[in-house]
Amino acid sequence: MNERLLEPLKYYETEGRATHEQNINAYFDNLVTKSGINVEANRTIVKEYNKENETISKIESKISKYKALRVLSIIAIVIGAILFIVGITQVSASTGLGIGLILGGIALIVLCILAIVKKINPILKQTNELLDFHIKKANELLSEAERQMAPLNALF
Repeated sequence: MNERLLEPLKYYETEGRATHEQNINAYFDNLVTKSGINVEANRTIVKEYNKENETISKIESKISKYKALRVLSIIAIVIGAILFIVGITQVSASTGLGIGLILGGIALIVLCILAIVKKINPILKQTNELLDFHIKKANELLSEAERQMAPLNALF
């Protein structure tokens, strides 16, 4: 009796897997040849696309950090407002601590508002524009890669 029929898993592991892989590779190579695609050009486009995606990830990380900084600045503004209010209540209670709290609260509010308006928001705007540029470029590269692969995909 045929050993292959009695132990199909053993046959597959010893001979069948390699034969199957060779057949698949030969079939795929035949499809690539029939399609007439330029494999190297597609590899180049895919490398560029992957680089764009890495750049997009770095830019998104930078945007997240600046958004977190903006949120922390807003929280500091709220704390400054609380200090200001507490300072006002302390001044009416005629303690010397009130003036310090008022001045500290005003300074914190002003500094944080200036940081948001003059630094954080412009950086976020510029970084978002850069992100949009790289997303557009990545989408163009993806479209080009898909266009290059269309003849091969049609054969599947």
